[in-house]
Amino acid sequence: MLFLIAIVFLALAVMAVTIWGPEVGIWAFVFALYANLPGIATQVYGVSQAFAACFAFILVPTLFYSLSIRNERVVIDLTFVLMLVFLAVMLMSSLVAVDSQIALGGILEYGFEGLLIYFFTINVIRDLGVLKRVIWALLLTGGLLASLTVYQDLTGNYDTSFGGLSQRHTEYWETKQTNETKQQGLRSRTTWERADRADGPTGDPNRYAQIMLVLVPLAVFMYWREKSSRARKILAGLSGVLISWTVLLTYSRGAFLAVVLLIGILVSMRYIRIRQVAIGLAAAALLAAVLAPGYYERVQTIFNVENLASGPTVSSEQEVDAPTRGRLTEMLAALHVFMDHPILGVGPDQYIPFYSQAAMLNPEIAFRDIDSTRAAHTLYLQLAAEMGVFGIAVYIVIFINVLYRLLLERRRWIATQPELSHLITALFCSIVAYSLTGIFLHFNYQRYYWFMLALAGATIQILKVEHKKETIRVANLQTQPAYARENLEGQS
Repeated sequence: MLFLIAIVFLALAVMAVTIWGPEVGIWAFVFALYANLPGIATQVYGVSQAFAACFAFILVPTLFYSLSIRNERVVIDLTFVLMLVFLAVMLMSSLVAVDSQIALGGILEYGFEGLLIYFFTINVIRDLGVLKRVIWALLLTGGLLASLTVYQDLTGNYDTSFGGLSQRHTEYWETKQTNETKQQGLRSRTTWERADRADGPTGDPNRYAQIMLVLVPLAVFMYWREKSSRARKILAGLSGVLISWTVLLTYSRGAFLAVVLLIGILVSMRYIRIRQVAIGLAAAALLAAVLAPGYYERVQTIFNVENLASGPTVSSEQEVDAPTRGRLTEMLAALHVFMDHPILGVGPDQYIPFYSQAAMLNPEIAFRDIDSTRAAHTLYLQLAAEMGVFGIAVYIVIFINVLYRLLLERRRWIATQPELSHLITALFCSIVAYSLTGIFLHFNYQRYYWFMLALAGATIQILKVEHKKETIRVANLQTQPAYARENLEGQS
């Protein structure tokens, strides 16, 4: 079945590339990836999961064109090599798995959604023009998804999910009401408030916030750099506004913390000043009150975490809500499993079905009674629990390697071509945003992360080529007579 689906994808991609050109395969892939079309097909319409695994084959004809028609060399960078090391660690960890079939499924998922996507992406995005058009494809896809979410919110019509592209999450969360007789020693009563949170195509509000937040730095970059076309500048700005609005409508506390830390990074890079931060935060608070009522109250619950050990002595407004207590229990459970299996972990995809429930019932860490299997709700602790110290170490090395190489390229171009340094900064912030929100999310939908790393990897390769061209141009310029050198410098 998997082979047949791959053949179908390949045939459709060949047809599209033949009719419209090789780059259309990249655009189709970006749209399918970010709109989560494979996931929607499996979750909403019951299509086999093999469908989701094979959608990267859309890029095969474009890759063939690049390697055979244009005679490009195959790109294998350090990040891809480290990803192969990560695969080797997964294979070793699978030796201790309770269920080898489940472990094999996790390995295949990484192969298709990690290795394959990364390899294809860095080998089909070969120049700055293609790179910028891919970024536009990301922003237009994100803007489309955001517009559907905003439309639902403005009209109050949640009956249609637009084919699964704009799902809605109706939940009940715990709130506290001040009791009029507090002075008599009575506790305030617990109520449950309904909240409609935007899910987008992923079916999860926090995941939707994560994949939309990483697009905001790219939207800002395209808005800043676009000078030749007012229409494109407006389109980039509108996409950025809609995407940011959608992040608010997810009511994600993890996204809020990620934004705060990103602002700190941009201040340290001297992109924004403290005064601008103060003005921006005040404006954002006013807009949030209008566009996402209740967002402030939800974010405010973050600061109650310090009261976990206070018991009944704290006021009702300071009590920690049930979802937060649950998240902390899930995180600490994964930490305890890691401490019990520190070297190789428990095996790929083994933590949730075989270890999570027992670990969460530990009275020393149980801030909330959970009697079912759960994810760790933190990428890093779940990876550590499943793959041990070697797995989490390699993952962090991959992350640091990409960020370090981006910073080196930024330093190289910041004086001569500031526009390129701004692009690098946008990609840097996007990857950091994903990683920060990953503190509060497990590693489902890993294809989004590896694609962002691949986009950064492709950018680094492109800028290396640009640097070589610039070095050759300068060297040739130095060999010219003085009068010819002045003429060439004037032309450049």
